[in-house]
Amino acid sequence: MKTRKSAEPTITRDLTPGRTACPHRARPMWADHANRRTVHTLAGVTRLHLTIRRCRTTACGAYKKPYRPEVEGAVALPRHEFGLDVIALIGRLRYAEHRSIPEIRAHLLGRNVVVPERTATNRLDRYDELRATSLTDNGRLNTVLAAQKEVIRAIDGLQIERRTDPEGDMVRVNPGPS
Repeated sequence: MKTRKSAEPTITRDLTPGRTACPHRARPMWADHANRRTVHTLAGVTRLHLTIRRCRTTACGAYKKPYRPEVEGAVALPRHEFGLDVIALIGRLRYAEHRSIPEIRAHLLGRNVVVPERTATNRLDRYDELRATSLTDNGRLNTVLAAQKEVIRAIDGLQIERRTDPEGDMVRVNPGPS
């Protein structure tokens, strides 16, 4: 079975963990090894050079536990070749602009991001999973919404009506076209 060669990276980023001391013993962690990873982003094909640190104290609870660069998680999901910016764009094109998968793929090709249709569908699934996770994390939602006095939730296909009554703000949902 022949595999397709990935595009050559046009951008290189060196990433190191922000944590240099062991979280259990507060002693320096060694740069154990380097790893590299190629990620397709909207800016171009990016080669990430990653420094992985480990604690080498055998009595430590973090002994040989790898500490990867924190910034890596802001670029791409673990074991994924497309960046979070590509996943976010696919979600926006699908749900905000109501584009089909072939239209999304054509848009990405226009931005020099080569993605097969099947992969675009899989990235849309990852987008849905990330959105569901972010919306069900009550601790995060409480922090984000703490400064607001009210929240109005909307669902596609439902018309939201907001009115005030003596007991405070009231939200009523009426089924029907929006």
